[in-house]
Amino acid sequence: MNWKGDELTKLVVLDLETGSATQFTTNEVFFGFHFFNAWVDTSSGKEELVADLSTQPDVTTFDHLGIDALRSGAAIDNQDIAGTLKRVRIPIWSAVEESPVSLNNSFSTHAASGTMRGERIAKEIATVTTLSQCRIEVPRINDAFFWKSGYKYVYGWHATREANMPNAIAKVNVVDGSSVLWTEPNNRYGVFVGEAIFVPSPDSKEEDDGVIVASGLHIQSQRAFFIVLNATTMTEIARAYDSQHLTFGFHSAWLSSEQAPQDIVL
Repeated sequence: MNWKGDELTKLVVLDLETGSATQFTTNEVFFGFHFFNAWVDTSSGKEELVADLSTQPDVTTFDHLGIDALRSGAAIDNQDIAGTLKRVRIPIWSAVEESPVSLNNSFSTHAASGTMRGERIAKEIATVTTLSQCRIEVPRINDAFFWKSGYKYVYGWHATREANMPNAIAKVNVVDGSSVLWTEPNNRYGVFVGEAIFVPSPDSKEEDDGVIVASGLHIQSQRAFFIVLNATTMTEIARAYDSQHLTFGFHSAWLSSEQAPQDIVL
């Protein structure tokens, strides 16, 4: 990959039915790992694709993700793997300029039909705004609110010391930007945490009615643990320690007992 920091970030919207791919220029420069929700908004009378994601101002985080940097300690206070939450409004109603197609120059090809499309560049700009000052990464929401505009909460790991490894779990309100943190009681910097997953209550009525499940590592004892938090209050309900070390990782999955294979012990 080649980072071009002097250019505005561009997004491509791919139409899965036709194979046409339209490029939109944004009003900011950023790099993003993870989108966590998207929907179509017609409140202005025109169709806009709204997408929420966590962003970095550049790609320097890759300089400190290597094993040598982590082992040597060079990543300490330089490992910024929490992102700023942004909302992008993409004017999919925009007029576009489409380049002609040639056998040597097609921008997208529809897999089923083989139809090739030329490069399509939108004339309107996609606008980017900040949702919160609380920086998180590996963002997750209540899955029942995917593709819906009225959701409020996103959960993710957070570093209470800037540019450091994640040691807290944050609940961010994307409507007003407020946030609530869980940190290790009496030992804030004594743990690493992994991806926080929202699991709804069986008969939940509210968006945040459920629990947060996340993995962690107690640094001093080198023991892994799994923690369960009340998703409404972000207070700890329970945790279970493992007998061995669990390496720091990015992503997790929640399986109910009905979904889990027989060889997984719950």
